Amino acid sequence: MQHGTGKSGGVTIRAVLIGLAFVPVNVYLVVQWETVWGTQYPTTMGIFFNAIFCLFLVTVLNLPLKKLVPTRALSQGELLTVYIVLLSAIAVSGHDFTQGLFCSIGTVSWSATPENEWTAIFGKYPGGAYFSPDEPLNHVFTFSQLQFYLDIHPCR
Repeated sequence: MQHGTGKSGGVTIRAVLIGLAFVPVNVYLVVQWETVWGTQYPTTMGIFFNAIFCLFLVTVLNLPLKKLVPTRALSQGELLTVYIVLLSAIAVSGHDFTQGLFCSIGTVSWSATPENEWTAIFGKYPGGAYFSPDEPLNHVFTFSQLQFYLDIHPCR
């Protein structure tokens, strides 16, 4: 139930455009924080604080509109749309999104056995054709770190 404006929509063009206007700055900051500076990791927290801050800015700018021109003010559904657009972009730009993904794609095909039936379960999805247990690239991908460790710390 909405109060005040009488609008019923949530996903509107202007809400999506406002959310998209914040996306480049947020993605840039997330990449800088997580990969370049290594200081903050907003995508590892439960609530993305940079999205909350942008939503706060939009809400503060929306307050005068509610007072002066209530028909032009953003509804709660539109504010939620702005927030969801930001969350989606920030989640995909974080290093946690792809860091585990590419490792998992190769591990599934490498660790597939007749007992666990991973080839039958996951073989139909993209990635199985790229990482075959017979390919030397997958062997290097899987064991290169182990060999590096063994070179430094040889077994006695």
